[in-house]
Amino acid sequence: EVPHGSWPELLPQLQQLVTDGGRELQCAALLALQYLGEDLCALDEPPAAQAQPILEVVVAGMRSDADVSVVCAATKAFYPCVPLADGVFSDEHRRALVMETILRNAQQQQHQLLEVASLECLAQIMEYHYQVVLPFVDRIGPMMCTRMSSGVEALALPAVELWCTIAEVELELLRTNARSHMIISQAASFLLPQLLQLMAQGTNADDGDDSTWDVSMAAASCLQVVAELLGDAVLEAVKTFVALNLQHEDWRRREAACHAMGAVVDGPTLENARGLVVSCTPFLTKALDDPSVTVRETAAWSLGQFAVDHTVALPVAELVPRLARALSDHPRVAGKVCFVLHRIAEASSPGGAGPHEDTTALSPFFLDLVQVLAHTAESPDAIQHGLRMAAFGALVTVISHAGRDCEQHMLHVLTSVSKQLHVVLQGDQDPDCEVATQLVSTLQVLTQRIPSVVATPENAGALVELYCAVQAKYQRVQGTAALCEEPLVALGPLVLSLQEKFEPYLASVGPLVTSGITNADQTSVCRVSVRLVGEISRALGPKMSAHCQALLESMYNKLNDRGVDRMIKPAIVECIGDIAFAIGGQFHVFLKLVVETLQAAAATSIAAGNPQDDEWVDYLNCLRESVLSTYTNIIWGLKADGMLGSFQEYVNGVLELVQRIVAEGVHSEDVLEAAVSVVGDLIMGFPQLVPYLASAPWLDTLAAQAVQHGGACAEKAQFMQRKRGCR
Repeated sequence: EVPHGSWPELLPQLQQLVTDGGRELQCAALLALQYLGEDLCALDEPPAAQAQPILEVVVAGMRSDADVSVVCAATKAFYPCVPLADGVFSDEHRRALVMETILRNAQQQQHQLLEVASLECLAQIMEYHYQVVLPFVDRIGPMMCTRMSSGVEALALPAVELWCTIAEVELELLRTNARSHMIISQAASFLLPQLLQLMAQGTNADDGDDSTWDVSMAAASCLQVVAELLGDAVLEAVKTFVALNLQHEDWRRREAACHAMGAVVDGPTLENARGLVVSCTPFLTKALDDPSVTVRETAAWSLGQFAVDHTVALPVAELVPRLARALSDHPRVAGKVCFVLHRIAEASSPGGAGPHEDTTALSPFFLDLVQVLAHTAESPDAIQHGLRMAAFGALVTVISHAGRDCEQHMLHVLTSVSKQLHVVLQGDQDPDCEVATQLVSTLQVLTQRIPSVVATPENAGALVELYCAVQAKYQRVQGTAALCEEPLVALGPLVLSLQEKFEPYLASVGPLVTSGITNADQTSVCRVSVRLVGEISRALGPKMSAHCQALLESMYNKLNDRGVDRMIKPAIVECIGDIAFAIGGQFHVFLKLVVETLQAAAATSIAAGNPQDDEWVDYLNCLRESVLSTYTNIIWGLKADGMLGSFQEYVNGVLELVQRIVAEGVHSEDVLEAAVSVVGDLIMGFPQLVPYLASAPWLDTLAAQAVQHGGACAEKAQFMQRKRGCR
């Protein structure tokens, strides 16, 4: 309410309580000011009139001689206000006053809560006012090192996070070529050893699932940022630490050594990073057999970091069999192993529909990997630590990126996965349909890889039956008419592989798609269903005319529904255009209702929303582009079958839409391109328009704007100009 000025008495009252109230009232008022500061910072443009009084009272509270609990509350209240304190930190005197106060409070060792709150404020100040705090760094640095070596977790943690903040700020300055004080570089000689030592001082148990943020995690995160900032300069300290601790009897030190390898690999030059990968991979591979589950998990994590950008340096032939065995390890370990395999597969060959390499480093292991990943994904403990999603993600990636020499095995894999899905659908072990939907996604990728093999009546029919069965089970589980998105997505590649041979399956698929379009509560399902109708239309061509009545009616209703997510509407309009182009002259029976629907959609003007709102402008451009493109598809479809005359009565409406778009002047390049395209198509289809359009000034404006964009947009504008008799 304060940013809106609805409670003008609040701030003065809180200020008065901080000044004159008792200890408990002072603390309560400062807590309220802390919340107000957080709310003000969340605004795009925090009002200075509200921020300044809060800053004044909390700074005064930090400097006061009041009870330490009041000073601590004031320090905590200052933390969210730091981003609002440009006026304080741009003034040398006020800046010095605040910094001296915080530095003094940060050394109140007998009051740990105040000490921690002050350290947290220093980190916030470094983030938002880095450029003006250099005079205080000589005091901050030693103070942080003392806290990091204190053995007190509560003090070491904020000290590490302060160093991490400085590193993040300096890394961003480096990336933008801005001026940096190079604090981390100057502190590296004592900072790096401290970070590495702290990485071995975690508080989480080895065999537990607890992953509470502690000083070891903070130190590892800080080391990762410092490595990105300093590059090769971190390698010597890290290599020394790894050599001393990799075989240490304390599992925490072995884990820290494994962690350090992966944490720094993104920092050094490419040559040195790959040298690190080559030298460290054997040790990490061996660590996958460590007695400690945490060491094994971290070793797998570091291998994953190596695989992100340096797969070429990994000994894949030796590593993959060991990774495959590790998939039977604890879910914490297996999940990280899945990521390594995922990254190796991604780097081996392009994914999707291709083109694919003839063979890849994973080709010798393809069948074994597919089997072990599928088994891992369906294991009872796969519900832990996100293992199921990781295993299915790796499985899909291995298939998608496999070499062409693996395609000979993919029909066998498809048959195996289909049988697995059938078993899952018959049992009660998959109450939320998670396994079923992931198996469907696997079948989708297999369809993309071997479309000609899948495009047989036996295989295609079996897949459609399975996808419909998944939908039926999903609806039973949900107890509603809700639809599952994955089977609808998987039908797309099947349609593409079958083309017009998909028609026999529309009897089963059509009702599902219609239901998906009409379901107002599932926006993503509606979007996928609409896209699928477009794919089916392009595949079936004229045969689509026998199946589009119910689909078109559902789309009309959706377009006229004010409660529907507006971003679905352009997709629906575009889908109608796909149907029109597919069935050609047969579309004339739907023409009147379709054009009325398009006119209603296109009637939305920029003034109906906020012209300064980017989301509104983007939506309107998207809607208009889809309407204009759909008109183009209608024109081309009717023209191909000699039925263009049936569109003549709607020509003026299309031209009026384009004229209105030009007059409003708020349009994207895509809208311009669609506009010049449809006008050019109208002139070609109705030559009698030339005398009326040759001297239309709004078309000159449209052409000039389109030409400015160059490329296809300019070419279509020039074509339009030639057709209307202009040079």
